[in-house]
Amino acid sequence: MRRVVSTSGQANSVLEFETFAASDPRPSILTDTAGTVVGFNGAAQLAVRGLTKGRLLTEAFAEPPAKLLDYLRRCARTRSPVIGALAFFDRCGGPVSWRCDGGLVTPRRGDVLPQVIIRLRSRADAHAGFVALKERMTLLNRELRYRKHLEGRLRVELEAKSVLLAEVNHRVKNNLQVIISLLSIASRDPGQAFEQTVDRVRAMGRVQQLLYEGNNFREIECTALIKALVSSLDLIHKYKDVAITIDCDDLRLNADRATSLGLLINELVSNAFKHAFPRGRKGTILIRLTVDNKIAVLAVTDDGVPMPRIASNGTGLTIARALAQKLGGELEITTEPRKAFGVAFDIEN
Repeated sequence: MRRVVSTSGQANSVLEFETFAASDPRPSILTDTAGTVVGFNGAAQLAVRGLTKGRLLTEAFAEPPAKLLDYLRRCARTRSPVIGALAFFDRCGGPVSWRCDGGLVTPRRGDVLPQVIIRLRSRADAHAGFVALKERMTLLNRELRYRKHLEGRLRVELEAKSVLLAEVNHRVKNNLQVIISLLSIASRDPGQAFEQTVDRVRAMGRVQQLLYEGNNFREIECTALIKALVSSLDLIHKYKDVAITIDCDDLRLNADRATSLGLLINELVSNAFKHAFPRGRKGTILIRLTVDNKIAVLAVTDDGVPMPRIASNGTGLTIARALAQKLGGELEITTEPRKAFGVAFDIEN
């Protein structure tokens, strides 16, 4: 009885070679280090021509005998499996290349030479294994590239969200400053209605809503902004006999300037409702925004009653002047041929 070392490097139970090899579907040959055949299993007998116990294995070897003997000596020097490539004659006499795993067998007492078990594996099986490994590596590389792609996208989105957060913080700060300014101006007039200040803050809310709905957190399309403000003012004032006409060129402004523009329009149209159209009076309000050579001109005109002298110094126009200055212009007021309020400003400043 002797202990056989398998190609995995783990010791098997004490078994005779024939018992051990009989259950192995791969060709297995037992030989000593001089190349004498000691035993073989049925799979080896079918695969290799001329296997006979007691004869030299080199007689079935399709390469120079020195290569086989050198391989056997290398197997005898270690308990670990030795991977190699050997060619034997098959039953038809042709050379067949095999991948082999050589393992040292613990010699019995009295054995002159160490014995080695050689297990053969076809090149086709090895090639299939390599193909499977290559396919697996290809899949892993593809997954790695995909993960790197996702990582890149997440990094870009994270940077965008960081910029957006800074933008939101900046906008909240600016909006709070505007609200403080509006409250400060309104507080100078004891007769100023609280509801009017609420309307101004509501107009600021419309700007933020348009930013959110448009999925563009930096710019607002002015036509949409004016329409949204006019719709809100109609609901608030409910002057069904006053028609509002909008004539607006294509213009986009950043959130801060759009807020100032929206508040200015809200103020001018609200003043027109309040002073130019007493209850029951019919008329029209025209909101015109034109752009020429990077200069935008806003004009709000109406055909209502003439503006009273006291109105020119009222809270509403004070706020309107402050908003015009915030846009970078000066509020202009004309009374002929129609009452008009306007401001010109550079859209790039």
